[in-house]
Amino acid sequence: MAGCFSITDYDNLQDSREETFTLPYVQVLAGFDVLFVVDNSQSTEYMLDSIGGMAPGMLEGIDSATDGALASSPSLQIGVITPDMGSGGYGYSGCYGSGDNGVLQTITADGCPTLDGSYIVVEGGVVQNMGAIGELSVEEAVQCLVDGQRERAAGCGFEQPLAALAKALDVQQTPQNTGFLRENAGLAVVLMTDEDDCSASEPLFFDPTNPGLGPVSSFRCFEWGVTCDQEPRIPGTKTNCRPRTQAEGALLFEPETMADRILAIKG
Repeated sequence: MAGCFSITDYDNLQDSREETFTLPYVQVLAGFDVLFVVDNSQSTEYMLDSIGGMAPGMLEGIDSATDGALASSPSLQIGVITPDMGSGGYGYSGCYGSGDNGVLQTITADGCPTLDGSYIVVEGGVVQNMGAIGELSVEEAVQCLVDGQRERAAGCGFEQPLAALAKALDVQQTPQNTGFLRENAGLAVVLMTDEDDCSASEPLFFDPTNPGLGPVSSFRCFEWGVTCDQEPRIPGTKTNCRPRTQAEGALLFEPETMADRILAIKG
C-alpha cells in the first residue's frame, strides 16, 4: 500500500474550536458511555503524539457540552474501537480480512497498566479496572487506551469509522461488546481520524483491477462518496459538494443511513 495514501500538512490547523449544539433529550442518566473511534492506519503514525494527546481534552469537551454529565455521572464506561474494517477481501498492506471489525480494543500503550475487560469502568470518578483501583486518573486511563491503538499504527488505510461505529454498538453483530452500551446511560462518540469516511456498501469498491474505479487510493473514498459541481478527477476548487446518494452511484454508505442505524440501536 506504500505510496497510495498521501500525507497532509497539519501544521496550519487550529488546535481547537468550539461546536455548539442542542442535546436531543432531557432525561436523568444513570451513567455515560463514551466511545472513541481511533484511526490506527499507517498514515497517522506520525500524528500519534498530537492526536493521542487530544483525547483527555475531548473528554473534557464532552463533559462541558453535556452540562457536567461525565463528572456527575455515578458510572462511566469508556471504550475504544478503530475504523479498520478491512478492504472487502482484497489484500492490501495493513488491510487484513475484516480488520478490527468494530470490536472494542484492549491494548494499552507501552508503560501503561493492562485493561481488565474490554472497556474502562469508572465509578465515582475512580478508574476501577486499569491497574490498581484509582492508580490512574480517568484522563490517564483514556490516554493509555487511545495511545495503545495508535502505537499499533498498522491498520487499514481505507478508514470506515461510521461502519465500525454502527457495528460496534450492535451486539447482534459484535457480541464481544455486550455490556458496553447501556439502555439507561447517555452515549458520546469521538471520531479521531485524518481522512474521509470510507464505509463501503459494496466490497467491489476495493477491487484493484476495475479501471472505472480509478487508482487504488483513498481518493476513491472521496470520488465515490461525494458529489460536487465539478468533475472529481480534474484538479481545482470543488463547490456545492455533498454526500453522493446510492441513486447517484455511491459505493459508500450515505452518512444519513449510518446515522439512522446508530439511532435505531440507541434510541
